[in-house]
Amino acid sequence: MDIDHSNSDRSSSDSGQGSEFHPNSGIRTGASTTPSGRLYHESVSNEAKNRVLAVDPHEGRCLIENCNPARAVEFAHCYPRRLTKDSARMASLEYWWDMKYHTLNLDTRYNIFPVNASLHRMLDKPNTFPSWTLLPMDEVIRIFWNTLKREDGRLRASRGNFPTFSDNLFQYRLITLPESKLKGCVITRQHAVTDDDTPSIDHFRLYAYPFHDYPIVESHLRPHFVILEAGRKLKQLPIEHIPALLAQYPILGQVSNLYESWTAALPKRVLADEKFNPPSNQEDSEDEDDNKTARGRYKDPQERFGDDGSPTKPFKRVKTGKSDDGKGRKRQRDAEVEAVVDDEMESRR
Repeated sequence: MDIDHSNSDRSSSDSGQGSEFHPNSGIRTGASTTPSGRLYHESVSNEAKNRVLAVDPHEGRCLIENCNPARAVEFAHCYPRRLTKDSARMASLEYWWDMKYHTLNLDTRYNIFPVNASLHRMLDKPNTFPSWTLLPMDEVIRIFWNTLKREDGRLRASRGNFPTFSDNLFQYRLITLPESKLKGCVITRQHAVTDDDTPSIDHFRLYAYPFHDYPIVESHLRPHFVILEAGRKLKQLPIEHIPALLAQYPILGQVSNLYESWTAALPKRVLADEKFNPPSNQEDSEDEDDNKTARGRYKDPQERFGDDGSPTKPFKRVKTGKSDDGKGRKRQRDAEVEAVVDDEMESRR
């Protein structure tokens, strides 16, 4: 097995069921980008919680333990909202997911789910080994993977091929990751819920680490967020743990392909493409589906970027004061992203 140490993410290269496995491809993390104007702290607003409750099949019960919301159930982002600060990564996702520029909202109900506080803490702890993740069923992952095209010996995403589903609910597996803080833990899951929600002891079952017999759970979470987060966590794992994990879950090879493809560099003229970055007078407004965020753009990307849609000079400073149209903060965010999308993403190639 060839190991690639090309960046700070700890992982390896391998293959799984005929798919390429390239967890290290020189992709930079959010630490190297200029923070954008998007929100990226992890708290969930009451409005977002209400949107989640409107579609959650478990009515706010913990997705994993199925316990009553009163038992310290919190709302967790599947793909962490703090990663919104990686403006280049967000632009990549928007492009390869067939969205318009600056419309991806990680606070969407389809990226948030209820989970017990202790499991929430272990779901995503920065600078430590990830403890667990969710994984869609193999057939769903393959639907996404089959949209990738082979170019120059690698699998790549292409805009216009992103799958859509008519399903409102999806099934997921609980995947524990090597050397996690869940090692030695037992999860108590409530398998029966009475009308008055007064449980007895025989309504619960215990599952011990590594939880291979844990039941499939059903959620409103969209599978592309779950695949994205599983791929991100895979990159965080120490290299020595990758072969055994792939042997147990070969489909993770395809998850890695998708992660690499969805976070890959964008075409140079991407911001001059009005299908991706429409003029400001064609902006989509924030809607009740909470899938979009308000955007502010320069009216003439060609003038801002030159003929190839890339900045002619790196931006060292961006004015932060509001202009008389009240959109200074939006233009600041655009300048940051425009600089990052081409300058930084070019360095990923």
